Amino acid sequence: MGDRTILQKVYLCINGSPTCNKAGEYFIADYAMVKKKLNEEGEFDGWDVVIADAKLGQATDLSKNQAIANALETPFYLKSKANDINGNEFLELKVSETVSKSQNFLKIYSNGNGVFEAISTIMP
Repeated sequence: MGDRTILQKVYLCINGSPTCNKAGEYFIADYAMVKKKLNEEGEFDGWDVVIADAKLGQATDLSKNQAIANALETPFYLKSKANDINGNEFLELKVSETVSKSQNFLKIYSNGNGVFEAISTIMP
């Protein structure tokens, strides 16, 4: 993950549109780890994203919209500005730009007492 920028609390549209203001049209990713994709000529070719969600325990499920997003194969549109984990606005990724997930969502969970336990892949 060293070549990725970690963003926090990222709002992403799941309705196939850059506009998603109604319930059910977007989800919130606790963490979105993004990197630029390059084509064969080394030119920018979009954004790749790995989504991770923090949960209290292994048994805690994704929200309804997170589960829908995890099952989608289509890109997500960025709904609003994104900040890195230090709270700085990530200016390279613009609102309404798309990101494409390269794998299923990850779940980061604790033992129920706030102590990290594990990371697992969430199957749709």
